[in-house]
Parts: sequence; C-alpha cells; structure tokens
Amino acid sequence: MPIYGSGSLSNEEAYLLGKFARTVLKTKPIDYNGRYCMAAAATAMNQAFGLDRGSLFPAEDIAHTDFLILVGSNVAECQPTLLQYLQSMRIRGGILAVLDPRESKTGTFADLHVQLVPGSDLALIKGLICHWPVAGMT
Repeated sequence: MPIYGSGSLSNEEAYLLGKFARTVLKTKPIDYNGRYCMAAAATAMNQAFGLDRGSLFPAEDIAHTDFLILVGSNVAECQPTLLQYLQSMRIRGGILAVLDPRESKTGTFADLHVQLVPGSDLALIKGLICHWPVAGMT
C-alpha cells in the first residue's frame, strides 16, 4: 500500500508517517507532494541560475542594500530568519517596498506597502524596469 503525505508536514510529522508506514502498515512506497513542486522549482532555478536550491546571494547582503522590493512575499512569517537583515537595512537608511495584495506583518514593517490588484504585479514590474534606466537607476 503506497503512502502519500502532505508537503505541509513538519519534519517530525513526516518521520512519524514514514515510521508508521514501514512498521505498522509494512509498506515501503512513501512519497509526498513536495517532491513534485520542488522538482519544478529546482529545474527552473538550475536553468536560470545554475543552482537547484538556496539563494543566489548571502543573506547578510540584505543588510547592506539601499532599496529592496519584495513581491508577494511575507518574510516576517515565512522566512523570519531574514527579518534581522531587513531591520539592519532599514536602520542604515535602506528602503523596503512590499508589493503584495495581502495585508501582512512584512507589509506593515515596510516603508512602502503597495497592495496591488491580484494579477497586476507584472505590469508594475515591467513599468519599473522601463523607468529605472531613464531615471539613472541601476
């Protein structure tokens, strides 16, 4: 009997599910949906950047950034270990802009929170890309 677990399981829950499947149900085929979504992400990262996981830069670099845009990301709740670097960035005078239709802790923390209409983020990003060279920004 195959077992298919959820990608939202914690490490401990995934371990218990595997232990239950092997010892009680006496079955070996165990899988979870995270393998499928992460396989697609790893393939895209590998094609775009030559990496299949992780970040493209050290997290410490965030603290030395002058301007950072987060698109659809609630770092305060989803990646709380990065929040310290955002705080350091803002203390040094860096600006944090959040583009997200949802209210979030990160949006509240940001200097600018643009609550876009869902689906309009790409239009805004394209506009910024066109405007930056004209404004002398790099």
